[in-house]
Amino acid sequence: MNISYDQIKSDSQKLAEAALSSKRMVPSFFEPLKHLKYHFLIYLFFAALSFFLPDMSGDYLIGLGVLGFGLMNWLFIFAFASGYVNLFNMISLPEVRDLTLTKVLSSKLKAYGFAWLLAIVALGLVSITTEVNIGALVFGNFAISLLGLFILTIDLSRFQLSGLIGAASAVKGHLK
Repeated sequence: MNISYDQIKSDSQKLAEAALSSKRMVPSFFEPLKHLKYHFLIYLFFAALSFFLPDMSGDYLIGLGVLGFGLMNWLFIFAFASGYVNLFNMISLPEVRDLTLTKVLSSKLKAYGFAWLLAIVALGLVSITTEVNIGALVFGNFAISLLGLFILTIDLSRFQLSGLIGAASAVKGHLK
């Protein structure tokens, strides 16, 4: 979906006005888990299977250490996602949902999320069918999530300057 800089500025102004006048409750600490539950559950499913299906040759302590690293990685993923969850919670008014910028951002987040889910499934299959075991899932997810977040940030940064100008205009109008 194509969007012009003027449209980004205009939609950002409306988003900022909606955020400034939002009466919604702050989401709970566990709200990002709700949005990433399928990713996390599939990850845990393959992590559990990787302890039983391939032969770990008695290296369960190493596997648990690797799993601990993977769970720590998920903590950072949930922390990163909480910013988006808070933003979308604050602006989830009906008039804001129909904005072009909101549609573009949500479609991008869905596309990146789906690609990441497919990567988790592929890494999980590698982890249960090869000698790499849980390392493929944990370190692969770490690399894929870092790369995905990096690409997502670059992709979304194209909207930042126009969005900032629109948000600043809304704040300026709100202060008058």
